[in-house]
Order: sequence, then C-alpha cells, then structure tokens
Amino acid sequence: MKHKSLQFIPLESGLRVDVQEKVLYGAQVAMMGEAKGHGMLLDDTTLNQIVDLGNAKPNGVKVRFGHPSMCTPAIGTFLGVRKNFVRDGNYVRADLHMSKAADPDKAKHVMDMAMYAPDQIGNSVVVTCDLEYQTDENGVIKKDEDGHDLLPIMRITALEAVDVV
Repeated sequence: MKHKSLQFIPLESGLRVDVQEKVLYGAQVAMMGEAKGHGMLLDDTTLNQIVDLGNAKPNGVKVRFGHPSMCTPAIGTFLGVRKNFVRDGNYVRADLHMSKAADPDKAKHVMDMAMYAPDQIGNSVVVTCDLEYQTDENGVIKKDEDGHDLLPIMRITALEAVDVV
C-alpha cells in the first residue's frame, strides 16, 4: 500500500546560512524515530533511502513554501531545490539552494527565519512509501507493553519534495 507522509524537522541543528549565495547548508530534513502524527517510524533504512533518492536527482529535490493542498495551491510557492543529502547520525541533512525564480519575499523570509528563529521553522519531507509492519516469526504484528500494535516502518519509494513549513 502506498502512503504519502510528512515529518516536521526544525532547522536549528547544524544549519549554516549563506545570505550572499542564498543557501541554507546542512539543514535537517529527516530524523530517525516516529513521524509524529503520521503513525509511522523512520529507521536506518528509511534515512538511507532518503539520502539515496535525494542524491539520485541531479537537479535536486524541489522545495516549496509550505505544503500545497486543495485550499492552498502550489503556484507561487517554489523556493528552490535540496542538494547534497547526507547521513549525520540519526539525521539526514541537505542544502537548500534558493532559486532566482522564487518569490523574493518568501525566500528572504525563510533566510531570515533560519538566521533569527530557526526553531520556529522547519522542513517536512513529502514521500511515497510502503509500510513494513513489525511482526513476529508467525507474521503477527508485535505489540508494545500497553498492548498497542507497534508502529509500521516507512519504506520510501519516491522522494517528492522537502518543503519549508
């Protein structure tokens, strides 16, 4: 079964802002653990899939200002592309290169937020994925100590965007 999933990651850790070149270097784009509110986990394999899929796009992975929806169209939200995906322990990082085609006010706002309030702005990956359920040797889904099913693990098949949210 295919799912779309998002994960909010604050920009704060390891970020370097180059105002002149309009690049955010080393921004966190995903982290190991639960994708809060989405009922899924990211593990080592998931993070490696994000790195591999991100680096497989020679022109970079698109970045938008927020996520488009039925009520919020994507037109005018393009900011640039993510490049240079790397694993950094429990995180994936990538550089955000602002495009000359980006709305200059939105691009400036993101750069300013990254410099002055990085914990108030973040990244959210948009992926297509399959879910791998954690099962025992009999194929039964494992339970936690409270008797709830363990969360399934994301297996990413497509990295569509890493949006700024």
